[in-house]
Amino acid sequence: MGISYTNSKMKIGLVIYGSINSLSGGYLYDRMLVDYLRSQGDDVQIISIPNKSYYSNFADNWSRELIEIMNDIDIDLMLQDELNHPSLFVLNRKMRKTYPVISIVHHLRSNESHSSIAKWIYRKTEKMYLNSVDGYIFNSDTTKESVKQLTDSDRPYVVSKPGGDRFNEKITNEFVEARVASNDRLNIIFIGNLIPRKQLRVLVEALNLIDSNLWHLDVVGNMEVDIKYSDTVRKRIRLLGMEGHITFSGILSDSELQEKLRRSNVLVVPSSWEGFGIVYLEGMSFGLPAIASTEGAAREIIKHGENGYLVAAGDSGNLASYLKVLITDKDVLTSMSTNALDTYNSYPTWRDSGISSRDFLIKILEEY
Repeated sequence: MGISYTNSKMKIGLVIYGSINSLSGGYLYDRMLVDYLRSQGDDVQIISIPNKSYYSNFADNWSRELIEIMNDIDIDLMLQDELNHPSLFVLNRKMRKTYPVISIVHHLRSNESHSSIAKWIYRKTEKMYLNSVDGYIFNSDTTKESVKQLTDSDRPYVVSKPGGDRFNEKITNEFVEARVASNDRLNIIFIGNLIPRKQLRVLVEALNLIDSNLWHLDVVGNMEVDIKYSDTVRKRIRLLGMEGHITFSGILSDSELQEKLRRSNVLVVPSSWEGFGIVYLEGMSFGLPAIASTEGAAREIIKHGENGYLVAAGDSGNLASYLKVLITDKDVLTSMSTNALDTYNSYPTWRDSGISSRDFLIKILEEY
């Protein structure tokens, strides 16, 4: 049994790729956790590894500089974002075990759609990495089960679900009802980096099945993460003659995004996989029903037909049919919007998530 940390401050290292201010739900989770730990007086050092490409990152496992950093850093405990597993699956075994290592697992790369060979490599690599750490912080029960199936691990863990209160909005049922009544078209918002997994192309194909005078789509997100995919989607939009009905807003500030969300009616991000889907909960804080894929953890938030819809990944036909319901039946849209607000209000806050994670880290240290 180690010393008591209940009334002490912890020294923690966090390993990430690139900048912690990067735009994604996973980095938002990491930022919120770091902010909470620091608010409690803990010293959190960020260890940033350059993000090259998946296989190029393998070389980090034999980097003398990185191994020295891991061995010499003055910390009580190390956090690692599981996204970094290509750089750490061997290196973790080379470290002098002077502190516990906890992985923050947002979702597994091997759960995404890949070729059979790539999926085999990802599963092997992630399994080796997940077996090299001492415990886990999961963002959802779905992610926890994914790791359990891959590793059959009995390591300690905590499920600390994200909050949706980043914007601290105070949307009311009356606001939602007035917004629905005042709109003569369905204002749809898509939020996410333009990458294949987010499935913007599927949404575009669905909207092509609906009279374009009845909707408008606003696409918010980084368009340069996968330029080839972005170009393909935009080319398809031009080919279908939909340019005047789809706005590409790019990367927005929080205040700009808030304004977009306040004016929208529904959030649609039909990803092929989400480990949690913070964006769905954040949309619900503005009274937006959410439409997502049945794959991954979105089903933990979205109750089909109550606060949104779930569609099979890649199913543009069913996606179009659900959007048509929201366009033609304002009573359904209003009911789903108020239910979305209720869902948001029932969820933990980011502070609750931070408390849960910090209590878990203290327990790990005291038993290490």
